[in-house]
Amino acid sequence: MQENKRFDDEKYQSAIEAQEKLIQERMKSVKQGDDVVHLVYMGEFDDNELTEVNQHLVGAGLRLSSYNKNGIITANLELYKIISQIVISQPLLIEILKGVGPNAIWDAIKIATVMLWRISIGKSFFKVTRGNVESREMTFGVKVKLDANTTFDFELKGDVSQEVIAESLDKMLDFIKQQQPKLKHQIEDYVYYVPETKQWIKIDVMEAIQKLGEEKTSKFRPSNREA
Repeated sequence: MQENKRFDDEKYQSAIEAQEKLIQERMKSVKQGDDVVHLVYMGEFDDNELTEVNQHLVGAGLRLSSYNKNGIITANLELYKIISQIVISQPLLIEILKGVGPNAIWDAIKIATVMLWRISIGKSFFKVTRGNVESREMTFGVKVKLDANTTFDFELKGDVSQEVIAESLDKMLDFIKQQQPKLKHQIEDYVYYVPETKQWIKIDVMEAIQKLGEEKTSKFRPSNREA
């Protein structure tokens, strides 16, 4: 029994070390700077495709950075989870929001986002959890960091037209301008687009998780019976 436990502990430690090594290796491709647009993804994005996307960004003084999460164990939280995302940092967002008239930075990001959205359609990824690997359909979107406490995950669905995606991106900045920073740190709000009303709809993920937990607790709680 003791021998089996020692073997399991060694196996677990080896897996942790392998994960740390993989993360360190992948982090080498991550660029730093206020001019960087980050792509964080699972699934397959071809190097040639990413080079083409980067060329569109370079014209506006931006650079594409990519972080490949394939093979990295992630948390099992799946409620409103977007797998692959363009990430817009707070400094870059401030520059975009300051723009008056034609906004070359935002236009370049929109083009890059549409290109990556097209690439993501129909693709899958392998989700790695402790002791398990599952094939899942890729979801794609844009993560926008308003400040240290406030972040939004905008999902760009694969079952709508490119025109709808372009329209939703045009309305994304208007949505962001209407948001108030949170007083304390919270996990990202999930935001989805409704083409019929041409609006972005926000879901408080923290609130949704708490509600789901309460429903599960209520389900297994013994019902009160009248005496």
